[in-house]
Amino acid sequence: MANILKGKPITDKQAIYIFNAVVIPMLEYSLNDMTLSEKECLKITTKFISMIKNKALLPITAPNALIHAKEAYNVCHLWDRQLQMQSNNLFNRLNDKGMLGCSMQVRLQHLQNSFWSGQSITESLFTMKTKRGRSLLNDILVICKIHDLTFKLSKNLNDNLLIKGGNITIEEILDDENQYRLIRKSLRNRQLMFLEQLVSHNGKILLHWQEITNNDRRGPKPGWFKTLENKLLTDTKTRVLSAEMQATLGERYNICNWNIGKQSNSINWVAIQNDEGTHPLIGKKRKMLNKDEFTIQHHTKEVSSQSSGNSVLEKCTGCAQGDRSLVANLKNQDVCLIKTSMAKSNAIRDGISKIIEDSLPVGSIRSIDPPTVYISNNARDRTTMFAKFQNFWTQENIQTKLDNIRLKLSSSMSIRIYTDGSLIKKDNNNSHITTMGCRWCAFDENDTEFNFSGKVENFTSSTRAELMAILTAVYATPKRSRLCIFTNSQVAIDAIANAAANPRKAHRKLKNWTIVKAIEEIANVQNLTLRLEKVKAHSGVIHNETADKLAREGCLKPVCSPDLQSLTSVNAVSCWNTETIEEPLRHFTKKLGKAKHSIKWRLLNRNISTISAFKSKQIQWKSSWRMTMLSYIDRNVTDNKETRQRAFNVKLFNNELPTLEKLKDRFPKIYENDSCIRCNLEKENQVHVLTCSKNLIDIHSCRNKLINLLVSKTTTVACGDTCKNMCKTLEALNELHIPRVVSTRDADHLSFIDVILGLIPITVYNIVLQKVVTHELADQIIDDVFVQFKLFLHTHIWKDRCTAVKKWETENGISNNKWKKKIRNETRDTIVTSQTNNTDDNSVLNNNTQDIYI
Repeated sequence: MANILKGKPITDKQAIYIFNAVVIPMLEYSLNDMTLSEKECLKITTKFISMIKNKALLPITAPNALIHAKEAYNVCHLWDRQLQMQSNNLFNRLNDKGMLGCSMQVRLQHLQNSFWSGQSITESLFTMKTKRGRSLLNDILVICKIHDLTFKLSKNLNDNLLIKGGNITIEEILDDENQYRLIRKSLRNRQLMFLEQLVSHNGKILLHWQEITNNDRRGPKPGWFKTLENKLLTDTKTRVLSAEMQATLGERYNICNWNIGKQSNSINWVAIQNDEGTHPLIGKKRKMLNKDEFTIQHHTKEVSSQSSGNSVLEKCTGCAQGDRSLVANLKNQDVCLIKTSMAKSNAIRDGISKIIEDSLPVGSIRSIDPPTVYISNNARDRTTMFAKFQNFWTQENIQTKLDNIRLKLSSSMSIRIYTDGSLIKKDNNNSHITTMGCRWCAFDENDTEFNFSGKVENFTSSTRAELMAILTAVYATPKRSRLCIFTNSQVAIDAIANAAANPRKAHRKLKNWTIVKAIEEIANVQNLTLRLEKVKAHSGVIHNETADKLAREGCLKPVCSPDLQSLTSVNAVSCWNTETIEEPLRHFTKKLGKAKHSIKWRLLNRNISTISAFKSKQIQWKSSWRMTMLSYIDRNVTDNKETRQRAFNVKLFNNELPTLEKLKDRFPKIYENDSCIRCNLEKENQVHVLTCSKNLIDIHSCRNKLINLLVSKTTTVACGDTCKNMCKTLEALNELHIPRVVSTRDADHLSFIDVILGLIPITVYNIVLQKVVTHELADQIIDDVFVQFKLFLHTHIWKDRCTAVKKWETENGISNNKWKKKIRNETRDTIVTSQTNNTDDNSVLNNNTQDIYI
C-alpha cells in the first residue's frame, strides 16, 4: 500500500489522512489478541513514514519526532496506538462486574501465582519475562509498565489476589529484582515466599538449608539463601535473628482468612454470649435447623507449643455449654454442638480474630434462651461511618475534622450544604501554576453553620474541585439524613447523574469518575436522601457567595486525598507514576504519546544546542508552530502550493534546508566543498543562507520589513491612535536585535536570527495583544504577518540562492544522470541508516524530564 500511495499525485494531508484513518485502524483491529514490540511496530510502518515524508517534500533524514509530534504533522504511531487500545481494554475488563470480569480475575490470579511475589503484578513496576504470546495479559502489562502505567486494585480484590502466609517476603529482604527474577521459578517450585517459612517455630532462629528442604544429604546452598544469611545473621553459629526482625515476623502456623458474610447461608463463624465466663463462645456453623436457627461446632482458644504462644482455635470435644442431644445420632461423639439463632447481617463486623482477643464483660448482654448472636450497638449510631470508610482520608486532620462535623450534625435529620470549588491560575515566565481548593458551608435544622475547606491536587479543573467539595460534604453527613447540596456547577451535577444512569460505562467516558463513584457509594451505604440543586454563580445567594469567597482559602489547607481502593464499585484505578488517572484512560494515553514525541523533538541535539531552557520560556510556541504548519491541523483544504510553502517553513524551522553543508554530509563523493559559492567566505549553513552579504536584500531590510508588517496589520485591526509608538517599541526589543556575529545563534537569548527561522518571541505577541485586546485577533495578526514574512524570505532570498547553486552544479558537471549513477548505492545506505537513526542523535530521554514536561 505504501508503494502504491508513493506513486499517486496526493498531498501530504491526504497521505496522512489515509494512514491515520485507514491503515492504523486496520492494524489496530489485528492487535486485539496479540501484541507487538516497538521495533516490530517501527518495521511495519517504516515505508508509510517514508511515503509521508516524500509527500510532505521533506528529506528522509527528517526526524520521526517531527512527523509524530502533535504540533507538527500529527501522524499516528502504531506503538502508541497499541498502548491506547490494550491498556483501555484491560482497564475495562478489570472493572467489569459480569462474566468478563470473573474470567479476568481467574486469569489475573493465575498470572499472580506465576509472578510469585508479595506485590500485586498490576501495581508492581517490575515485569515477569515470559514467552510472548503465551500470556496476553502479561504482554499487555509489560507494555503498560514500559510507559509507567499501573493498575491499583480494590482492597477486596487485592486481598483475594495476593498469596498470604507471612509479613516479610524473601523478595523484600533480597531487594534485588534482577536476582529475584532468576530464582522466582525455583522458589515457586519449593513453595517458598515468606521469611516465616525459613525460621524456627518460635521465630527466633534462621533454619539451615537442609532443615528447610528436609534433606540430610549435604549439597550446595542456593546463592539467594547465602545472600539472605549475610543480610539477616550477625552470628552464623547461633543463627539468631535480630529482635527487630523477630517482632516483625508474623504468625507461622495461625494464618487464616475469616470470611464473615452478610447472609446467614454465607456465615461460617459466629460469636455468642457466654454466661459462665468473660470470653464469648466461638463456633463454626454446622447445620441449619430451620429458617432462623442453626447449630455451631464449638471451638476453644488454646496455646500451641508449636506456635510460640500464638493463639489458635481447636475443636472442643465437649463442655458444659454443649447440647448432648444434638450429637446423640452422630458416629463421632467427641463433638461439642450448640444451638443458636441468626440475628441481623452485621452480627460480626471485625472478624473472628478480634472476637478471640477481646473479652466481653459479664452482664453486658442479657442471656436469651437460645443464646443470640452478639450485635454491636455502633451499627445503629448515626455518627459512625460505615466500617470500611472509617479511615477514608489519608490526611488525619481531614479525617478528624469531617468526623467532628458529622458528630455535631447528628441531631438534625435535614441538612443544607452550599459547596464551591476554586481554581487559581498564575502565569510566571510562560509557565502556569494552578492550585485548586474546595469549601462548603453546612446548616442544620437550627441554622447552625459548620464550615470546611481543603486543598485539591492532580488533574486541575474547576469540576474536580466542585466534585471534591460534594464528596467531603456527603462524607460529613450522618446516616439516614436528608441532604440538599447547592452548587453552581451544572457539570458536576450532570457527571453524578450520568454515572448513576450508566454505572458500567462511567470509567470510560467521565473525568474524575472515581470521585463520582465515591459520592454515589458513600451516599448509598449511609442511606442518605441526596438532592443536588443548581445555584447561579455570583447571583447574590448569601451562603453560596460565602462559600465562593472562602473557597480560595482551601488552596492553603491540607490536601483532600481519599482512599479509592476501599470502594466496592471500583475494582481497579489506573495510575501513571503512582498518580491516579482521573480521566478516561484512552484519552490520557493518547495525550501521553503526543507529549512523548514533543519531548523527543525538543531534545534533539539540533534544538538543545540552540535553544536552552531559559530561551524556551521566551518563545510563544503555540504561535510558532501554528505559523510554521500554516494551521495544518485546523484546515481541511489542501493543495500543492500550500504543501510547498509548508515544507519550506518546516525545513527552516528544523534546520533541514538542503544547504551545501547538509549536502556534503549526505553525499561527500559529490559535494567535496561546503563553502558558500556566492561569497566564498563561510560555510553555507542555514543561517548563512539568510544572512549572506551577497543576498539582494540584507538582514536589516528583512528586520524593517517584519516591523512594518506588524505595525500596518495591527493598525488596520486596532484603532490607529493606539499604534503610534508601536514601531519604536518593536525596534527597541532585544528579541529583534541583530547580533554582531550574524552567523551564530545565542543558545540563551532570542535574536532576529531566531525570528527569521520561525521562533516568535512572547514580547512581540504581548505587544500586539495590548493593541487588539483579544487573543483571537492577536493570533490572526501574528499568523498573517509571519506567513507573509516567510513568503518574502522564500521569494527574495531562497529562490535566488537556489538559482545560483543550480547554475554552479551545472558548471561542475553535477547533472541528473551523473548524480543517479554515482549515488545509487550510497543513497540506499543512507536510507537504511537514516531510518534506524533518524532521531538526530537524540540525547537520552530522561524520565524526570518527561514527567516535568507532561
